[in-house]
This record gives sequence, structure tokens and C-alpha cells, in this order.
Amino acid sequence: MAALVALNAVLAGLTAYSINIGSGALEPLGTSLTVSLYSATAGRKTTGRHYLPWIADAIDDGNGRVVSTAPAQIEDAYDAFILGQTNATYTGITNLLPCVHSTVAGDTLIVTPRVSLNFARLKTRTR
Repeated sequence: MAALVALNAVLAGLTAYSINIGSGALEPLGTSLTVSLYSATAGRKTTGRHYLPWIADAIDDGNGRVVSTAPAQIEDAYDAFILGQTNATYTGITNLLPCVHSTVAGDTLIVTPRVSLNFARLKTRTR
């Protein structure tokens, strides 16, 4: 993280888990966003997903959904900081060559992230 912060001033340096990302209150414990990861190869074995925790309360539209502008902002940041693609918001930093691993299909490089407009509730994170 320190290397990414040093290369791009728009990132805030975090020194502990207790530091909030952004400002304001957070969504309830266990609330996250689903980020679906797609590769150039079609099929279930070559797609993946992960969950983005510590979501700011400000991206809740008041009806239990994510405000419509948030997914594009998150995808832009993923493109720049994970995939190394320069876009209108960020300068591409480095391509970390993220991939989906499958014992059947092997490793396939991720080319596109998609953030859901619905919040995910991870039961295992609320205990």
C-alpha cells in the first residue's frame, strides 16, 4: 500500500485497521459490496468475485441500495490501481496481473470488474 500511496497522491496512507476510508459513518458490520471479476474467457470457471468491506454510509441511497455513481468510481479505481489502466480519474499505476484461479481452467487474467448496486451481507462477518 505504501508504494501505491507514494506513486499517487489521491490515495490516503492507512496505518491501522481502525482508520476509516473516506469520511462519515460506516454501514453496519458485515455490509460490503460485491465486486464481480470477469476474464476474457467465458464461463463460470473463469469468473470470480470478492467483497469490498468498510463501506461508507454516504453511498446508501436511503432505500438500501448503492447510489448509482459509486460502482463506476470503484471500477475506475480498480482499473487504475489493480489493472494499471489510465482513465479520466486516475493515472494507471501498475498492473498487478490479477487472475481467477480454477483447478479446471487454470489461471485466467481479470480484464473487467463490475460492482453490484446491491449491498452484500456476509453472515460470517457479523459474529
